[in-house]
Amino acid sequence: MINERAGQKVERDGRVYVKPTSGVAGHAVFGPYETVEPGKYKVEFLIEPQARYSDARDPLCALVDVVAGPERLFDATVFRSQLGDDGRYIGYFETDKTLERVEYRIYANGAEPVLLGDAPQVSRVEALAPARRREA
Repeated sequence: MINERAGQKVERDGRVYVKPTSGVAGHAVFGPYETVEPGKYKVEFLIEPQARYSDARDPLCALVDVVAGPERLFDATVFRSQLGDDGRYIGYFETDKTLERVEYRIYANGAEPVLLGDAPQVSRVEALAPARRREA
């Protein structure tokens, strides 16, 4: 779901995105408040930078997390260098119990021009892989 107070809805190539409003920080993408069964999961967040950056500048593009009520299952600070060529950031989480009201959220910082996919893709996996780390 899109928080229209944090940005405007944009449609491109059959996909829905949020274009965060400059200077406004907040959760631009949230929900869908689903039930998740015990297991291991991969979540793909779509964060497409809309500006070119030099190698010397590695801006903070977004914060992402997976939550079930007050329980945080995964979170990450996403820098430009951590995004794949397709703008995807992949994270993993695991649960040993059924969870209700699970959300996949993207927090826009209001500083960097990005497009944020409105529906992170979630799938079960056999094994967890580490999130992409920022190189020093």
